Amino acid sequence: MTSGIRLHPPLVIAVAALAAWGLEHVLPLRFAGIAAGAILAGAGVLLGLWAVWTLHRAGTAVPTWKRATALVAHGPFRFSRNPIYVAILAAMTGAALWLGTGWGLLATAATAAVLATAVVPKEEAYLRRVFGAAYDAYAACVRRWV
Repeated sequence: MTSGIRLHPPLVIAVAALAAWGLEHVLPLRFAGIAAGAILAGAGVLLGLWAVWTLHRAGTAVPTWKRATALVAHGPFRFSRNPIYVAILAAMTGAALWLGTGWGLLATAATAAVLATAVVPKEEAYLRRVFGAAYDAYAACVRRWV
């Protein structure tokens, strides 16, 4: 049994980033870059690596199309049920601020909307089916995002 998610997050992110890049070249939506964006982007990358490493050490899959074999509630999963998505959105926001691209910010907002409506609810329903009361207890204690 898998989550049944048809929109795989890496594909959603890639499409949004490519769309922003393309639109930026066709119809620039620029502003002065903000150096702090580089810090936010770096923090997002580090958080994502920590979350992936934590899942790997727990012996469960990272891709949404693979079977979850462990409920992970430590590492960055103590603070967010979706630290990888938080990391990706932080990295995308930081990169857009650093590069000064409005299309990057809009792509980040679109990515967040797709994740929140088409991916996360299915993932959570899947985890409830697999882990039952243990997932419900975890979800009651840890916020979805931050």
